[in-house]
Amino acid sequence: MSAIEPCTEAVLRERLAVFMEPSCFQPGDLVHWKAGMKNKRLPELEQLAVVVEVLPVPIYDEDKGGSGRYFMEPLDIKLGMVDEDGDFVIFHYDSRRFTKAM
Repeated sequence: MSAIEPCTEAVLRERLAVFMEPSCFQPGDLVHWKAGMKNKRLPELEQLAVVVEVLPVPIYDEDKGGSGRYFMEPLDIKLGMVDEDGDFVIFHYDSRRFTKAM
């Protein structure tokens, strides 16, 4: 079990700065979650994903209500990864939550 970082002003400002760092992705780039930005089950925290497509216009998940954590999140990138069954799957994400793998 991991300890949860206390929510302080400094932590909030750091997370916002990380979230707002610009990213310029191209199909074929390998990416992973930025620190503190994982909000979906896949990819796993340290798992790599590959950029499949960068959408010119973001889409929004209309199935999520205003009280959900995904409300109005701009999904502007498609990422592919291998799931636990070994299948290659593709999902939409907010690119601000990812960084290029080094």
